[in-house]
Amino acid sequence: MRGKFTPALAFKSLTPLYDRITELLGFGSPFRRKVLAMADIEDGERILDVGCGTGSLLLDVKRRYSKSEVVGIDPDQDVLTMARAKFEGSGIHAKLVQGFAQALPFPPCFFDLVMSTLIFHHLRTENKKQAIKEIYRVLREGGRFILADFGKPETLTMAVLLNLGSLFDGRANTKANLEGRLPAFLQEGGFQVTEVGSRYRGVQFLLGRKLSNSSHMRSASSLRPI
Repeated sequence: MRGKFTPALAFKSLTPLYDRITELLGFGSPFRRKVLAMADIEDGERILDVGCGTGSLLLDVKRRYSKSEVVGIDPDQDVLTMARAKFEGSGIHAKLVQGFAQALPFPPCFFDLVMSTLIFHHLRTENKKQAIKEIYRVLREGGRFILADFGKPETLTMAVLLNLGSLFDGRANTKANLEGRLPAFLQEGGFQVTEVGSRYRGVQFLLGRKLSNSSHMRSASSLRPI
């Protein structure tokens, strides 16, 4: 498979420890519960997780909303192997696809909900924008996009921590996050954007809605970056 990507936790050697380390850092089950609370899922919806990693979020979705069709995509075959083993061990079905956020292999208007957690800070700015275009394309009219990722630091402590983290993820990749530009990128991509809930360990939760073309034209002039 062509294309470069940042492995889970930035280093391929840490991939087998991904679930344990993220739980220790506070981005395990408590974080996933917050994401699901923001998503406002209705059972039976078709849901895509962009950058699904080891599949923990999708597994939580399927356990709560058994009628929903869940799909995960990630460029890293190693984490997909871990995700498949996790689903098989749970006796729960999900479609897991190897691929990139900026080239989603799905038809237009296919999903009701797209989620992406802690992936966008790994992407260069041009790939962030292309991924947003792709997510908009695969969402049905009225569909939602939950983007959970690091935003502009609100405290000095968080600024120090996130800038240190950017040494591992790449300054160019994290620059737009730390400058607070994700909401503007979503708006440029056609979404109506709201920041929902309170921040969690530097992560902001953005809800993007795909409007109809006529609604988008009416409300575009009133949209402002968060």
